[in-house]
Amino acid sequence: MTARNNALLVLCDLCRRFTSLIEPHLGRITAMLDDPQEFIRRQALISLSSLIQEDFLRVRRGPLFFSLVMTLFDCGQEMRELCAYVLTQVISLKNEYLCALNFVETLFVVNSCKDYTSFFNFSLNFCERENRLSAQRCRASRYKVYSILLPA
Repeated sequence: MTARNNALLVLCDLCRRFTSLIEPHLGRITAMLDDPQEFIRRQALISLSSLIQEDFLRVRRGPLFFSLVMTLFDCGQEMRELCAYVLTQVISLKNEYLCALNFVETLFVVNSCKDYTSFFNFSLNFCERENRLSAQRCRASRYKVYSILLPA
């Protein structure tokens, strides 16, 4: 666990120091949002949030945004709350319409819909997470995610 945590911190520090390294290593950092240890997942989310706040990383659309959205389905309550905060407070300060603009694609991601590849044109490997979003069992969880992304 400490080796993964140290690797995460080193990657994020390298991204701060050498900004051209962010894109090649972003997949490795977001993959840590799926780590079995909650500490590593929390550290990855905090590190990504820090990179976003410091303008080393911009969230527009695609795998980074949807990896953050999928973290809203984490088994830990603290992680879900932290991710909701990152999406609604940190990212919304940078781009207040990001969640609304990506809402339709978010529907495809959280429902694991792969039928419309012309509309949804990037890798869906993060949709395969432990089959968390299966049918009826997660309907309430998906509704909570929708309400976070589109507040009244």
